[in-house]
Amino acid sequence: MLLLSAACGKQAGAPAGLEFETRARDLGTLTSGEDVEVRFPFVAHAPIRIDRLEGSCGCLHPRVELLDGAAFRAGMPLQSGTRGVIVVGFATVGLIGEKTTTLDIVGEGPGLPVRLEIRAEMEPWFHVEPGPLRFGEISGDEEEVRVIRVTGPEPFRLVRILAGGPPLKVVGIPSGKPTREQEFRVVLPPTREEGRHRRALRFLADNGFSLILQVEYIVAGELWTRPGERLLLGGIPSDAPTHATVEVGVREGGLEIPKVRLEGIPGATTDCVTLRQDSRYRVLLTLPSGLPKGPLVGTLELELLPRGEGRGGVVHRKIQIIGVVL
Repeated sequence: MLLLSAACGKQAGAPAGLEFETRARDLGTLTSGEDVEVRFPFVAHAPIRIDRLEGSCGCLHPRVELLDGAAFRAGMPLQSGTRGVIVVGFATVGLIGEKTTTLDIVGEGPGLPVRLEIRAEMEPWFHVEPGPLRFGEISGDEEEVRVIRVTGPEPFRLVRILAGGPPLKVVGIPSGKPTREQEFRVVLPPTREEGRHRRALRFLADNGFSLILQVEYIVAGELWTRPGERLLLGGIPSDAPTHATVEVGVREGGLEIPKVRLEGIPGATTDCVTLRQDSRYRVLLTLPSGLPKGPLVGTLELELLPRGEGRGGVVHRKIQIIGVVL
């Protein structure tokens, strides 16, 4: 980890209560993917209270350290003469080019609120091809596989996936021996989740740097349901009926009125409404009041009969219903 001190001399016009040695730091040129720690020493010339630290970017991870060794707690009073440091962890992974981030110190007392600023120019250590990864428009009926090549100025290995993006799978991590070029595959399994999707995969290399691969794809199957696999109801009141919908249709040809069956939820009923003659329907789901409190799981089964050239007969789709009765 690169440690940078912010002791660059007192800033003109500093507040009379909470005073920082500097409120802005220019870190110069950094390599994207490294973790940087920036320190902003301060002194309180009057009683103050720091309630929270608000960063402009999720890349900032701030904390307060008191020089007397006491543990800092948000909202605790700081007496006049208290010295400390705002320590900001700056995660640069995925950042390229010029980056300016801010951190607001919010509380009560002279000199608050106050804003700190961090500036840096990010240069990539890795080159990713393709990046971002765009699958384009897919039917979702078959598995899709893409090869990713990552190069660097020195030999390296990709050792771990730090963050995944379900339903995507990664094959080839950890990589083999250190080389200047590594290769792995991103697999998109068959999916019925219609629409545009964005995911982010994050990888760690053995040199401590990490990289982010943005992934985009659009599912546009000939026969579709919305939602595709799970109907998430969230919190469901126990003292009133709950209503939800599932839509089904085809992009070409025709579709018979779906046959619907609901399992696992006693007393629930369904109805089917035609939205577009012979091609698009809405299934109305009604859950009764008085359901037992706690997790709720059911299954909506659809029997679908598309019409048109090349259609293969009846298609069965299952959609899991998930919620919690409150």
